[in-house]
Amino acid sequence: MKRLLHTKSAYVLLGVFFSTFLFFLASCEDDFHATINEENQFIQTNPNSSSDDNSSSAALLLPGNNGVILATLHPSGDIHLQWSRAHDSEWDYSKLRYCIYYSKTPNISSVEGAESFGNPVGNCQEDITSITINDLEDGTQYYFNVIVATPDSRKAAYSMTSLLIPGTVYLYATVKTFQGNMVQFGASARSALDSYCNPSHNQIPSHIEIRHYHAFISITESDAIINFPALFNVPTTWAVKSTSGITVAYNWYDLLDGSINTKLEAAGISDTFWWSGSFADGKCDPANNCQSWTNGTNKAAGIAGAHNAIDESWVSSNNRNCNNALKVLCIGW
Repeated sequence: MKRLLHTKSAYVLLGVFFSTFLFFLASCEDDFHATINEENQFIQTNPNSSSDDNSSSAALLLPGNNGVILATLHPSGDIHLQWSRAHDSEWDYSKLRYCIYYSKTPNISSVEGAESFGNPVGNCQEDITSITINDLEDGTQYYFNVIVATPDSRKAAYSMTSLLIPGTVYLYATVKTFQGNMVQFGASARSALDSYCNPSHNQIPSHIEIRHYHAFISITESDAIINFPALFNVPTTWAVKSTSGITVAYNWYDLLDGSINTKLEAAGISDTFWWSGSFADGKCDPANNCQSWTNGTNKAAGIAGAHNAIDESWVSSNNRNCNNALKVLCIGW
């Protein structure tokens, strides 16, 4: 009988212990869920927090597309820069400002370098992804960069890029006019004709430096306008302009493709016809070049170029008696 009472007491005590243990577990589980709910509520209501627990990280300002800047040279000589929008962890992309800088040396790869040594292009602007830059010097290597800034003055630099601005081939006319006998007997025809194009003898603006010059005229089949790149290393990719900066052709090949962009008289190059001796493609017409520019009588003829045309007649208009006095057209670079 005593053993039975002891057994029942043990079961009662064990039941009480087990009930207390379950109550403890239930209480702990409730506290755990309550804590999680409070944390989720804090994340949703706290503007400085995020679901991936980056609230303590510094705000990130990242140039778009890894900071790549695309620089393109227009036929007009202008530079077009294009980039992707930057991304910031705090500000909307429409609030980001972009500042563009250029330099003649590669010293603007950082924010500090651009702001210290770079030349700003206009004012900083919000939410732009491209800009066109003009009035840069011919034959010069330029470096460009974009600095993006947030309203709270955090800044980041894109990747500096560079571009070589090609030079200019200038087209100008002699001040004087000449009959067809411009080459004296026994003289070098090319040297004699080129001498008429000496910049010091013609009205070339002082800010233009011309180191190489030739008469834009065909003498023989081998010494013809079309052969100038091979004969004289005339740059074929440079724009052809008047000394006042008006574009006549985008490059050498565009100059001889049958038309030009602007009449010579409108570009301020020549107000009258000029001796050409050439077909429309720049090849020499040996039957019409005043006998290689040694004859100044009306018994010989030479092809003239027109100052008032943009079609092929600008370089091959009509035959003129060689006793006419016309200008000589020149190229220089």
